[in-house]
Amino acid sequence: MIIIESALVNSGSAFKCFKKRNSKLCIKMKLVILAALALGVMAGTSPNPADYPAELGSNATFNTCGGNCPSNDCAACPCGETRAPQNIETVCAMGGGWSAACCHCIVTHESGGNAHSTNQNHPSGSYDVGVWQINHVNWAGCSGGAAPCTVAANHACAVKIFAAAGHTWRPWSTCSVCGCCSKA
Repeated sequence: MIIIESALVNSGSAFKCFKKRNSKLCIKMKLVILAALALGVMAGTSPNPADYPAELGSNATFNTCGGNCPSNDCAACPCGETRAPQNIETVCAMGGGWSAACCHCIVTHESGGNAHSTNQNHPSGSYDVGVWQINHVNWAGCSGGAAPCTVAANHACAVKIFAAAGHTWRPWSTCSVCGCCSKA
């Protein structure tokens, strides 16, 4: 697109198209620009390989927060832009009074085990962060108001929320997918 733009500016063709809208040159230029725009929109990829994590490869869909915001619409990155993959079995084994199977399913669906995973909820604008995707309304009560981005802080929050829900996974939106809403 940069090449097309510079060619248009350097040749003065864009200015000429304003005067002669139906000329063959203008029609061709418009088609080239529309095709380039359509390809960019359909591809959904960033032209800059540095914009996405290396493990996703050069054809990866662009994600904000260094790949920590898979919805690609986070206005901020409370846990930073560095991925922090964790072993899900290990984090679930930290305990909390829950079954390993339900914990594994919840964590897999919530964050994929990425301790820096971030999701911005719309339209409220609230954030969910970490392995257990702790919502920011809980941060004051479990992590002193800071985003619980470490595994230890996120785990402490998850344990408190889990206990407050009667030792169930009801507060997590993925509990129904996992069949764990009323289970430990």
